[in-house]
Amino acid sequence: MPQMAPTYWVILLLLIQTIFLMGKMGLYFLLVSSLAEGQGVKSHKSLVNQDFLLFD
Repeated sequence: MPQMAPTYWVILLLLIQTIFLMGKMGLYFLLVSSLAEGQGVKSHKSLVNQDFLLFD
């Protein structure tokens, strides 16, 4: 029988990371839409770009 535990852990971690990222993107989408109503499009684009720079 092959060892399944490590594979399950990797899948689980990827799933958690994906859910976390989706939640973060969802929060940013809400933030961006509220900012776009208040200020305009330029300011929130720089916010999103900063966030992507943090991932690198």
